Amino acid sequence: MTTNMAGSSEESTASTEATSASAPAAAPSEGFFTSLWRRFTRGELGQIPVVIGLVLIAIYFQVAGNSLFLSPRNLTFLIQQVITVGTIGLGAVLVLLIGEIDLSLPAVAYFCAGVMGVLSAHQGWSAPAAI
Repeated sequence: MTTNMAGSSEESTASTEATSASAPAAAPSEGFFTSLWRRFTRGELGQIPVVIGLVLIAIYFQVAGNSLFLSPRNLTFLIQQVITVGTIGLGAVLVLLIGEIDLSLPAVAYFCAGVMGVLSAHQGWSAPAAI
């Protein structure tokens, strides 16, 4: 540890400067709605318009579809379709990430699913045989 002409240590001065430089400035506390309004006026809404749009679409189809849109059966079908598309999309992303550019993966997957559906539904094959 060395001392300078003023008699204070250089290390302690450096450590207090580093501590004060790394400390974030204290943000003024503001209410939720004030913060939301400030973000709204700046155009920084994030996912709020998407959520509002999805809620409006769900309300429209619930009213127009005689209360069948949010039925358990329809929600189950929607979840199954989302899982299928998500799984295929995840596989395509992993293939693209390792550098193997192959955009035909979803097309082949859907073709195979169509063949399996035709063999299972119209030809009477069991699911394992159709796969």
